[in-house]
Amino acid sequence: MKIFFTLLYICSSLWAMAQSMTTGRLDEVSDLRTQQGFPVKAWVWTPNGYDPKVQCNVIYMFDGQMLFDADKTWNHLEWTMDETVDHLIQQGILGPTMVVGISFTDSLRHSQYTPQKPFEQMSAAQQQLAMATKRPSGSLYYLKPIVCSDDYLDFVVTRLKPYVDSHYATFPDRAHTYIGGASMGGLMAMYGLLEYPQMFRAAFCMSTNWPLTDQSADPGFMAAWEKYASRRLPVLTDHFIYMDHGGRGKDATYGEYQKQVDAFLRQSGFNRFETRVFPDHDHSEADWAKRIQEVLIRIFLQ
Repeated sequence: MKIFFTLLYICSSLWAMAQSMTTGRLDEVSDLRTQQGFPVKAWVWTPNGYDPKVQCNVIYMFDGQMLFDADKTWNHLEWTMDETVDHLIQQGILGPTMVVGISFTDSLRHSQYTPQKPFEQMSAAQQQLAMATKRPSGSLYYLKPIVCSDDYLDFVVTRLKPYVDSHYATFPDRAHTYIGGASMGGLMAMYGLLEYPQMFRAAFCMSTNWPLTDQSADPGFMAAWEKYASRRLPVLTDHFIYMDHGGRGKDATYGEYQKQVDAFLRQSGFNRFETRVFPDHDHSEADWAKRIQEVLIRIFLQ
């Protein structure tokens, strides 16, 4: 693995942020850039009683700006990751555990959160259809559907993770490292596990946006993903995948796709996964916060 981050590559400024959190400490790491030069931020949360001499599990999560502080999110909602993880630690369910939230580059969320290798297997027409509603002005998608999630994942595993491991007390091995997210972040959690099984023990993929588009027409992503995943699943040994979706709003459209994914995994001989349905939950941080405790217990007890 190309672990070559230095101050030349990660000119980071690190400081403790005073904000409306109920527990633990949150550090913001800024001035980070991917290999292709896209700026990214990260937030490193450590629990109450964090001891720099005691190694921690690490959970890497996408949409990191939405995890900890509702006062700073665009919709004033959050995942309550700080309260939830700290509670599980205090109850003795989890050992010492940190959470690293990773941002996307402004206006490039779908560029960075669309699994690149499956996307590149789609035809040009399918790519255009998949991204027709995902092109904010000024983004890479504005002229054509360019996806750069491989660059983004490379940043996570070869630059950000080494930074975290060198600045905090972590278990750097796969057995203590997890990856997760929701919606497009759920897709990226699955993709990250398949691309880097040597780095992550488990992935949690909540309200996974399998359709890849808000349109009713099928852009062909599911077929491309299955073709890609069929080649990657054999490298998963003792890994675990958690998936779920709600039954209301946007999440209500995911059920048939998730059934297709479940059937594909079983047919491929991969059975170390769990899928749950929450009928009363919608596609929102508020509902993800309601069930994140159950999710964490499931992936850590596997």
